[in-house]
Amino acid sequence: MNFITPKWAWPTGGLDKLLSAAVAKDYDTGLGAAKAWFATTDIDHASHAEHRLLAAVSHRYGSDLSDLAEYPRLQGMQRMLWAKALIASKEVKPAIKMVVDAGIDVMLLKGAARTAMDESAFKTRISYDVDLLVRPEDFEPAFQMLTSAGWTPSSGESNLCIARGLPGRRSVNMFSGHFGDIDLHQFGYGSDGAVSGLEQCIWDTAPKATYFDVPVLIPCPEHAVAMAITHSGRDGHRHSDWVVDCATYTQLEGFDWSALRAAIQILGQGPIADATFGYLRDKQGLSVPARPFSDPGLAATVRGIPDLIQAKPRANHTNLSRAARWIVKQL
Repeated sequence: MNFITPKWAWPTGGLDKLLSAAVAKDYDTGLGAAKAWFATTDIDHASHAEHRLLAAVSHRYGSDLSDLAEYPRLQGMQRMLWAKALIASKEVKPAIKMVVDAGIDVMLLKGAARTAMDESAFKTRISYDVDLLVRPEDFEPAFQMLTSAGWTPSSGESNLCIARGLPGRRSVNMFSGHFGDIDLHQFGYGSDGAVSGLEQCIWDTAPKATYFDVPVLIPCPEHAVAMAITHSGRDGHRHSDWVVDCATYTQLEGFDWSALRAAIQILGQGPIADATFGYLRDKQGLSVPARPFSDPGLAATVRGIPDLIQAKPRANHTNLSRAARWIVKQL
């Protein structure tokens, strides 16, 4: 499978058009990609993952899409997705405030971190579940506070059963009310001891922010990108919001590529990073260094093949590569 290179895992077809519309550096190129997507796709048959990207596209181009027959529906869809995300976030606010008021530092991850950094992201970055990171020593107290406030684990296990296994869990998903959805994490990357230094670095470099007036922390841009790649890079683009997150963070002034490179090396995410940033640089025209993240040599290339098989958008697989992906996932 020496044909499997980082470029092999790039998005193509309709997904590529939507991502181009969302993140392309050149505005007119992105606008053209958006209109090309609508010219070839029935919005009635668009997937939820595509709807998520359409929210960002609608916000970016606004009335420049008004010549499309789908424009009124696009506006309505954006408002609906935004309203649902806003309602879900506000149901989570009391829980976050309760934990913060108890003296526990709370860091928001993923979409919630984007919206805490920039409130306008509520209209572009759909986030129905809110990811909360606390330090390992605060994981059990935070879990107990949430359960005492009526939050229930989504797994169906009893609170006692989960509490006993908390030290070995990376996260617990919990629900409350109609829209409340929290992923409570004690590790930003994972419980593997090899990344213990990175876990502390997340806290050491985290800037302060507010989430509906509640004081929180958010990851620095470099850790936000490293976590996006670690959490979502192998998911075959079940959703592609993480690529938009990477594009957004890496184009911020002062972004430290050396710090990101160091984290990627420790995490062993070089092949996925090469696929992601090669796509953003060579296809979308963003400012991304050309130096690869993966180690050179045949051995490193072969080791990266399973990652690239998983990173390739699921819709783009052939029968052979789909079978290969299934085998890799089982292993």
